[in-house]
Amino acid sequence: MNTSAEALTTYSKDVLSLVTELSVISFMALGAVLLFIVVALRWGKENLVALNLALYVSYLLYTTFPYLAKLRTVGGDLPDWYADAAVFGLFTAVTYYIVRKVMWSDFMDEGASRWLDAVVLSLTTTLFGAALIYVLFPVSQTPLLTPILTAWLTNPAFFFWWLLLPLAVIFVTSRR
Repeated sequence: MNTSAEALTTYSKDVLSLVTELSVISFMALGAVLLFIVVALRWGKENLVALNLALYVSYLLYTTFPYLAKLRTVGGDLPDWYADAAVFGLFTAVTYYIVRKVMWSDFMDEGASRWLDAVVLSLTTTLFGAALIYVLFPVSQTPLLTPILTAWLTNPAFFFWWLLLPLAVIFVTSRR
């Protein structure tokens, strides 16, 4: 009987702990929703759109970031998620800034700058699209491009830079 009472006590402590954790998570989620509502009402929904787009881009950059394992060792005894959170937070902050800048910018100036911007943006978009095709589809065995370009586009370490390049060009070519 004593073991049944101990098991019931342990079970009730586990249930109470779970309910407490769920309520804390629920309050945190509710707080985030309320914060985003205030941000949308106070500063406009463009900020939330920019944040959502920044989160998508940050996720892509984070999952392909080639130096994350090295950064995890820098912290010493700190948990790995600290480095993960720092990298993801940095990517989110930078891409949020870029997206906000792009949302209100004028891309095409007059004259030679317009042509140069269009050429550079087109080139980086084409290279990014080719890198995506090589990563997403099994075309690396087909001789579509030269061996050097194939090596550059199929290398997982370079894919991060192919992701980052069009974003950097968009940032540089946007006028604000």
